[in-house]
Amino acid sequence: MGLFHLFKSGYRSYDQIRGTVPDEVKKDVDEALAETKKGNYLSAVNIYKRIIQDYPDIGVIRNNLGCCLAHLEQFDEAESEFIKAIEISKLNRDRGIYVSRSYQKEPQRNLIKLYKSTCVKKNILLDRHLPKTQDSDQRRLTENSIQKFIRIVKREGITVALKKFPLYLHSKLNPIVRWQEKIITLRAEEFDRKNNINTAGALYQTDLGVINKNQLHANYYRGSDSLFFNNTLSSLKINYSEYTFIDFGSGKGKALFLASEFPFKKIIGVEFSEVLNTIAQENIRLFKKDTIEAYCMDAVDYKIPEEPLICYFYDPFDEYILAKVICNIRQAYNLYKKNIVIIYNNSRLYHLFDAEEWLERLSHIGPIMIWSSK
Repeated sequence: MGLFHLFKSGYRSYDQIRGTVPDEVKKDVDEALAETKKGNYLSAVNIYKRIIQDYPDIGVIRNNLGCCLAHLEQFDEAESEFIKAIEISKLNRDRGIYVSRSYQKEPQRNLIKLYKSTCVKKNILLDRHLPKTQDSDQRRLTENSIQKFIRIVKREGITVALKKFPLYLHSKLNPIVRWQEKIITLRAEEFDRKNNINTAGALYQTDLGVINKNQLHANYYRGSDSLFFNNTLSSLKINYSEYTFIDFGSGKGKALFLASEFPFKKIIGVEFSEVLNTIAQENIRLFKKDTIEAYCMDAVDYKIPEEPLICYFYDPFDEYILAKVICNIRQAYNLYKKNIVIIYNNSRLYHLFDAEEWLERLSHIGPIMIWSSK
């Protein structure tokens, strides 16, 4: 870990910290930095966590906490803190709050260093270049992207499609995103090995084995990442035993198995591909959890149950289908008046949920956005 000098970047934030935290916590910050300088990273972590309980939106504190956690080789926790620091920086910029360019880049650099360190720790051989996608997968991804671009042109016109293209290019060329994809793949493979199941990898629309009028509206399958998923569910202030968890577009069942770590009343997957649902059923048999159920059906036709719900979406389909499913959920809420929480991963179409007057946005964790009924 010393190879990447994570400590140095944390200590360079000293002057920034003194200018950003309230006066009443400066003493704690000084103590944490002193502990860090002496190499007492666990003590510093405890102090930073105490500060964050009262002041969760100070990015510099999140960055320094991530550095200390990295030294302790708590990689997942460090990743979460660096990502939160990046999000806070972006949010401050959007609010018009001045954020120095050096600080904007610092958590990003630390995150990439952490990803490299994780690969070294796991004995993965890397060259000097960023991790690359396999040629066959890259070809399929390119074909899938072209199909999406054509659908956007047909629905919204060439002007809108061209406006969205730079954002797409940024996501593909951004080094953080590319390293993050590598780490997510590693976590997925480890999860499958640990549980003797098959949820990793990607399956594209042409592989889904679906003959359905809504087939062209489906996105390719990829399992949910355990880190962001667990952080999101842990952030909910609910009594899990009163709620049913529903994954719309459940694929091979990855989110269902991750959700089973929480004491939900029931866990349900809805998937319209027989190929994916067959894999999910075999995974459920191997996973041996009685609370998990998976149904092979179109999400539009699924009857929303009369109980408090967590409705989970990992970007399973386009706007045409998502709008219909949201309509079904809204009607169920108006009819039953049971609390509903929406969790949307890779939230490209978040505006559809923002437009719902009965929902209010709660938070944003990495690529995941959360809403709750008012």
